[in-house]
Formats: sequence, structure tokens, C-alpha cells
Amino acid sequence: MACASDVAEPGAVRRMNRHSVSLRYKNVARRVLAVLVVLGAWLAFAAGVDAQAHAIGPGNEARVLALFAPYTLGGEVAAGHRLWGVSIERTRVHITLRAADGSEATLALQHPDDTLRSDARTESFAVVFGPEPGSAAMAARRALVTAITRHDAGNFWSETAGTTTEASSPIGDGLLQIAFLALLSLFLAGRLLARESRWLAGGLVAVVVAGVLVRLALSPQTFLGAWPWSRLYPHARAVAEGPWLTALTEHFGRTVYLTDVMLWTSFAYAVLMPIALFAHATYLLKDARAGLAAAFAVAFLPQHIRFSISEDGFVGSLLLTSLAFALIHGFLRDRARAVRWLLLLALPAVLYPGYLLRPLNILFIVSTRQRSSRCTARARPDCVAESRSPWCSPSERLRSCASPRSTSRPSRRSRRSRGS
Repeated sequence: MACASDVAEPGAVRRMNRHSVSLRYKNVARRVLAVLVVLGAWLAFAAGVDAQAHAIGPGNEARVLALFAPYTLGGEVAAGHRLWGVSIERTRVHITLRAADGSEATLALQHPDDTLRSDARTESFAVVFGPEPGSAAMAARRALVTAITRHDAGNFWSETAGTTTEASSPIGDGLLQIAFLALLSLFLAGRLLARESRWLAGGLVAVVVAGVLVRLALSPQTFLGAWPWSRLYPHARAVAEGPWLTALTEHFGRTVYLTDVMLWTSFAYAVLMPIALFAHATYLLKDARAGLAAAFAVAFLPQHIRFSISEDGFVGSLLLTSLAFALIHGFLRDRARAVRWLLLLALPAVLYPGYLLRPLNILFIVSTRQRSSRCTARARPDCVAESRSPWCSPSERLRSCASPRSTSRPSRRSRRSRGS
């Protein structure tokens, strides 16, 4: 029996084993803590960037158009370029100039504190030019900047909206939230693969990479939901309104539309799904090979490939619910106490957006609470059979060794034999 063998083990050897195990757990806890510190610093920086942003309130369209006088929408500015479009966003004004041949030149007006780059300056704005299309477009840009400079009195931001009062998300930018999901999935998979054969880790990497390539080649961009233009799910909204996407688009001079954010957020969910399902299935079936088979199945599932780049919430719901179950299993079964509590603290960051994504997911939250109460109320039989099983937490092993192996009532025949 496992408990008897532990008692019979020499004391010195047992102390050495305990010391080595505690050192291993401490090293794992230090690495996890270091990752969380780095991530927390990144979140704090993102929150600081968002807190410093300046906003343009509603009803300022006429004030913005007055900056361009005498040029008007549709009218010629210079060198055959017309003022084709003015898009007023929350923190900037995006301007498009179009030539007769259809080529376009762009520039953006922002608060000087909200951008690290400026190609021209006025009293209120840092002017950021888009990709350079030619000398004629540059002449039109310069003419428009001259008009803005003439009409800018330096009080634009104070009279339109001032500093934004919108509350920052407590878990930061949407890109950081998706990165956090990826970190959790990789951490769980790494914990489970630490004591497995190397070919399993290589197999999981191959499955994930193959799934990405298949989706890039075959998944069409499609709208699946019933209300695709009126529903914006939490992570997609956090990406679209976050400071990091704005900074990246300004740095590379690219335009990213809201529909692109919706579709490629779903693609990020689809990429992470095999990793999360590997952890979930491995915990559930107690076999890493079964987890790899489940990851392979979802990576090449035709329906999942078909809708991996869609705006609907089902692809994200699959990832968040599977990852939530994996976190709960990890909290109940991981041998390191620090890791168990870290997984528990990370659980709300997965459950809450999963509920916002699809409110019916509240049923999974209720079922996991019932499941966890049953698991913690009694020790599992396989912990009794093998006190060093990697699927048993230390508290389960202690309970299994302290409690009798069988709590069933003796049969009628055994009672008769004892009475005789």
C-alpha cells in the first residue's frame, strides 16, 4: 500500500525527497511570479496611456470642419487633391485627400501628449502623415496644415471635451487580455507536459502550428451572428478601444477597421483553442495522449475551421469555457499550493468575459461550483491507491492516507461470520 511504503521509508531519504520537491515548487512559483510581475507592469503602462488620452466629445463636427476653411468637403485643396473625407474618432481626426486618379493621402490630428510621432505641429495638434504617395499629395497636405494652423487658437481640446473621464478596464487593453489567455493556456499545458515524453510536447506544437496554417489558408472571413453590426463582444471592444491598437496603427501607418478587429479576435480564439482543450482534456481524462488527440480533433474540425474568422461568439465561448474548466481542474489537482492559488485568482478573468460573450455560459459556472464542492468533500479513490499520483493534490493525499480505504457497510454474510 502507498501509505505503508511512505511510513517504512527511511527518515533521511524522506527528508531529502521533501526538500527537493519543495525546491522544485519554489522555483516554479518564482517563475510564475516573475511572469505576473512583468504582465502587471505592462497592464499598468497600458492603463497609464489610456488615462492620459484626450477625447473629442459629440457635437463638434462643425468646429472640426471650420479648421479647414476655406477648404470644404469635396472641394479641391491643392495639386488636384480634394478633401475627400473627415472621420472624427474618440481621440483623433482622420483626414483623407483623394486625387483625380483615385490615389489617396491621409493625415491625422491628435493631442501632442497622445502620440510619440508628429510630422507637423499646430497650437492644439500633432499632425501625423500617412504613407507618402508623392510630391503632389505632400503639397496638398501642407496646404491643409497651413489652413489648420491659421484657425487653431490652441483651445481645441479644452472646448470640445477635455481629458476623457471613461474608466479604464481593470485588466487593461484587449490585446493584453488575449495575451493573458494565451499565457494561461501555455502555462497549463506546460505544467501537464513537464513529466511527459518529449514527443507529446512536439506533437502539441505541430498541431497548433498546423491548425494556424490551415485556418489562414481555408477559413473565410464571414459574419455568422444574427446581429453582427449591433453586438460587440468584450475582447473585441477592448482591442478596438484600447491604446495599443491605436499606437500600432499609427506606427505602421495602417488603417484597421472595426470589422477586422472582430474577425481577427475570433481567429486568436481559434488559435488558442487546441492548447486550452489539451489542458482541459488531459486533466479530465488523466492522460496527456488523450489531451493531444482532443487538440488534434479541434484543430482540424471542419466546422471550427469554417468559422474561425467570424464575428460570432461561439468560437470564443468554446475557448473561454474550456480554459475555465482547465483552471478549475488545475486548482483542484496541482501539487504546488502557489500555483493552485494563482490559477484560482486567474479564474474570474476567464469566467466573466465568457459570461458577457454568451450569457448562457452562467450554467457552466453553476455546474463547476457544484463539481468543486463534491471533489473537495471527499478524497478520490485513485489518491488512496497511489499517494504520489500527479493527479492528486497534497490535501487529497493526506486525506486518503488518514481515512480508511473503504467506508461501505459490511455484508450480511460477513456480519453473520463475525457473530458466530
